Amino acid sequence: MPRFEASMYTPNITQYTYPGVLSSELFQKPKINTPALSEFATIRTGVRSGEWINLVQPLTQVLTKASATCTPTYTQSGSITARKIITSPLEINLSWCKKEFIATPTVLSDSDLIGDGLSGYELGGRLRSVILDEVTEALRVDLWKVFLFGNDTGLSTSFYSAFDGVWATFFNEFNNYCVKPVSNAFPKTATSVLAAGAAVTAFRLAWGESSLLLKQMPDNQKKFFVTGSVWENYYDSVITNCCVEGSWKASQDGIGTLYYRGIEVVALWVADYALTDPANPFYNQLRHFIIYTTPSNHIMATENAADLNNLELCYDCRTKTTYIQGDMRLGYNFIHCDLQSVAF
Repeated sequence: MPRFEASMYTPNITQYTYPGVLSSELFQKPKINTPALSEFATIRTGVRSGEWINLVQPLTQVLTKASATCTPTYTQSGSITARKIITSPLEINLSWCKKEFIATPTVLSDSDLIGDGLSGYELGGRLRSVILDEVTEALRVDLWKVFLFGNDTGLSTSFYSAFDGVWATFFNEFNNYCVKPVSNAFPKTATSVLAAGAAVTAFRLAWGESSLLLKQMPDNQKKFFVTGSVWENYYDSVITNCCVEGSWKASQDGIGTLYYRGIEVVALWVADYALTDPANPFYNQLRHFIIYTTPSNHIMATENAADLNNLELCYDCRTKTTYIQGDMRLGYNFIHCDLQSVAF
């Protein structure tokens, strides 16, 4: 039987303005910016459900004092271990019914919004383009949300429960000393703010108490990934450094990219956006953070990278409904211990 289905958008294009004109312009709100996921982690494709990655553990010692005998002692001190990456399915299921958008004859007459007759099963090009753009933008943000804050424990109905993301993995590895928590001094509640100078202190700890392996790596191979709140706090410290000409100039001209000890500081504004959402499993448990690491040590696994932003549209002539579908698999893990230190 034919049916009307609740649309992904509830149209309300019915408000007239003087002198009786019904506007059909569409204004979109700016979106939260995100870096590419590949900036944080290596994208590993071809992982359908899970994959073991083999880790060659470094030898701690090969040199011994020479023996005076002709029968030297041979030892075995190396090993190859493994770490597992598990991917989980995620999907997009949205729809709209054309007739829900035909609110008045005036709207119907705008063929750029609603098509005519049988050819009008689709929305007009401009309206369809706006909807697809909104879906794509929301998908980009959602991928970062689950990548950072996914937690597969106790959230069976939430997309956050698909897999353990970055922070769930970090917390699980604190006791194994694979991830070093150098500071737990930042406030945790969703509405909390940082005290002046808090970011500089945390940066000093994140760098100073990191492993020797991480410290000695070239600066261009490492990054500080931080919440926007930490980025702002550090920026303020730079421009309020009293009486220094560079600080005054920074406050006047602005700073395009921030660095600490020559290492780029990348603001993840999407983390601030996600951590003020009560649905986030880390809500009121994590609000401000610094991740000091090398991106090459992190893996985002997927079956097919093209699936991450691939949307399929199909039309059902029986219900006059257009469907948007997407399917993908995603998972996260880091490779080696000692190459990430965090302050939160």
